[in-house]
Amino acid sequence: MRGFLKHIFYQNKTIVIRLLVLLFCYAYARFVFLCLNPTFFHQSFSEISYSFWIGSRFDLAVIIYTNAWWLLLELFPVKLQWHQRIKPLIHFLFVGINAFFLFLNFIDAIYLKFSGKRSGIDLFYSGKELSGQLGAYMHDYWFVLVLFLPVLALLLYGNYLLRQQISQQYFKNSSNMQLLLRSIVIGLLAFSGARGGFKLLPLNAADAAKYTGAKNTPLTLNTGFNVLMSVQQQGLDPVVYFNNETLDAIYSPVHHLQNSHSDQANLVLIVLESFGKEYLGKQTNGKTYTPFLDSLLQEGQNYVHAYANGKRSIEGIPAIVSAMPSWKGIEYLNSFYQNNQLDGLGAYLQKVGYDCSFYHGGKNGTMGFDNLISISNNGAYFGMNEYPNAAHFDGYWGIFDHHYLNYWVNELGRKKKPFYSTLFTLSSHHPYTIPKAFEKKFTGGTLPIHKSIQYVDESLRLFFQQAAKQSWFNKTVFIITADHSSENETPYFQTAQGKFQIPLLVYQPNAMKHQEITQTVSQLDILPLALSALNLSDSVFGFGTFPEDSFAVQFQDGYFQMVQYPWVYQFDGKQAIGLFQVEKDSLQLQNLMAKNLPIQSQLDKKLKAVIQQYTYRLKNNQTHLN
Repeated sequence: MRGFLKHIFYQNKTIVIRLLVLLFCYAYARFVFLCLNPTFFHQSFSEISYSFWIGSRFDLAVIIYTNAWWLLLELFPVKLQWHQRIKPLIHFLFVGINAFFLFLNFIDAIYLKFSGKRSGIDLFYSGKELSGQLGAYMHDYWFVLVLFLPVLALLLYGNYLLRQQISQQYFKNSSNMQLLLRSIVIGLLAFSGARGGFKLLPLNAADAAKYTGAKNTPLTLNTGFNVLMSVQQQGLDPVVYFNNETLDAIYSPVHHLQNSHSDQANLVLIVLESFGKEYLGKQTNGKTYTPFLDSLLQEGQNYVHAYANGKRSIEGIPAIVSAMPSWKGIEYLNSFYQNNQLDGLGAYLQKVGYDCSFYHGGKNGTMGFDNLISISNNGAYFGMNEYPNAAHFDGYWGIFDHHYLNYWVNELGRKKKPFYSTLFTLSSHHPYTIPKAFEKKFTGGTLPIHKSIQYVDESLRLFFQQAAKQSWFNKTVFIITADHSSENETPYFQTAQGKFQIPLLVYQPNAMKHQEITQTVSQLDILPLALSALNLSDSVFGFGTFPEDSFAVQFQDGYFQMVQYPWVYQFDGKQAIGLFQVEKDSLQLQNLMAKNLPIQSQLDKKLKAVIQQYTYRLKNNQTHLN
């Protein structure tokens, strides 16, 4: 028996040591992730430690998945793996595959401040858009490569020492029964590790929120696990919480607008890149970076509890112009459902004679926005290809905003009246490039984005200064919002609720009184809100809730979040995981679920109805009114 155990230990020594080395590397990657994202330091030491402990389960799962090929070679030894020409190849594959999946965590340690969540396969879709900006990212975040070097060194040196440990002669001296028992035991342990234990369902991203709470989910997960899980998605799984009659009574994405018709005003929709609410007013150290936008907010209808439905432009633009969110881990524009029938804001306005268009100074085809405008019948698309002066290119994304806004105001003057036009800015996107003529004009602030926010605000001021001279100006409704928030420094705006807050203003010169509107709204409500601002009556489709009892819904890190200010409710698809009252608990530290408050059941019912409608209608192409 002693000899048998000695043989078992010797046989598995290489496997055990390699797994421990990889677990250490993932723990180190999580530590770097923590240090580069100090928002997690608001949690207690015990909470952070528990996230590391639970996170090791996700680490082990991704290690088993990505090293299954190597484990099979170990469990079923064949002569091929000991061939002198094959050994280096196995070594290269082992180091290369593990280095790749580990490095994803280091990328996400930086990207979290922009995305607000652990990335999945969407990280590679982003890579296509960011390929031209690789130099700028490496310049700004070079230290990530330095932090990764210890991992690479450990993988290279450790695996070099270990790869000599397998003894071909030893396997020759082992009986078939010994080899079979070894394979069965290690196979079962690997199976358990990959699934997170011997349970009915394997680990998924939502389990992280269940174990450690929504606020710690990004710390608990690892990026490789999220990537593998999202690759496996074949579409939305059907969910049934209510029968059809009950479902429509609770929530329906068909909204009936009843307004009194009047002379048709023009509609101008301005979407500001990365303009989180933190940058507005005197939110940060008593300083504002948007003096002009602040002044407009004092003249129109200011929605003080407005929310983005995602953290990326590819999620924000479909939500704004077509009331189509990207929930349950899918980006609508990269999903199976992108060719569903869909009516955007322009589709409804074209029915009543509007000239409709969408302008973006970025490269044509960026994030599929041109396709979105086409499939949702939102009008004509204008990108960088149509811009007349290539000298105004910022070197990274597209045309500098002050040039493009000046071009746009002239374009609007040539439109057939009434018109509806959307413009999406771009200069407040990393690497936050601004024209040399403006560099000394702005002092910036504590974050790299602040100077570009000041520049975009000034570009907006110049646009309105020029627009005010046009004959169409006083007969135009302006809606100003953002595609998402970006990096924040205030703890409140780093919370699961605060990081989605954005500005939303409805403004018509000389025709609209200032109002501070406290109703909770999201980007999905902009479509019906815009039609109501134009006094148009229609039945519209969209996953917002305006003008009904409205709320905002986001999906991140495997769980849903519903905000009906001041309440925040979090749900993983099966059970509640969080309830917070942010007026009294701004950092969302006190989970109120145990109190069984009536508001929880109300929000639970609404959110389940939204999820069921969303899933059913996307799967069955019922995202369009006949």
